[in-house]
Amino acid sequence: FIIHRVHGEKFIVITIAAAFCSFAAGQTTATTQPTSPAETVAAFQRAMNGIDPALISTILEPEDDLGRMMIGQLQKLANSLAELRAAVQTQFGPRGASLLDHPPQHLTQKIDGDSATVATDRGNIIHLRRTNNYWRILIKPPAGKAAQQQIAEIGIVAEAIDHVAAGVRSGDYDTADEVVR
Repeated sequence: FIIHRVHGEKFIVITIAAAFCSFAAGQTTATTQPTSPAETVAAFQRAMNGIDPALISTILEPEDDLGRMMIGQLQKLANSLAELRAAVQTQFGPRGASLLDHPPQHLTQKIDGDSATVATDRGNIIHLRRTNNYWRILIKPPAGKAAQQQIAEIGIVAEAIDHVAAGVRSGDYDTADEVVR
């Protein structure tokens, strides 16, 4: 769980997303598929930082129907974060947009055939699978109501971020720091 502050409110983002790092090696774009597990995790973080949200559909792999629903909500969240980043960049410039970035972490990958894990220095373990020669993060939400709750909460956070982005565009904030408080 990562707690984000948006417009003075705390939102818990229940994701593998926000817990990952901004890993410099692997400055992946929508036209470049990551080639290692660590690059895939870094690409995911870039997507969740609102830098390249189109990557979500190419680097996540659902384990089941709930996983597909989770990926849909993560895509919505990544798109919302991209809209917020664009609004902050337009209103406050690149420095303002950089306030939305998560701090870098060190990643350690372990590959075992077509499976891999990536560990972050925050203690998160991300499981990946190689499919068609590309690494994808496995998405398997918890069973039952907990999964439905997580999926719904990600949607709520995305809507809140959309609201903040609209406020940035309409001039409701005097500084970028005010947006991220």
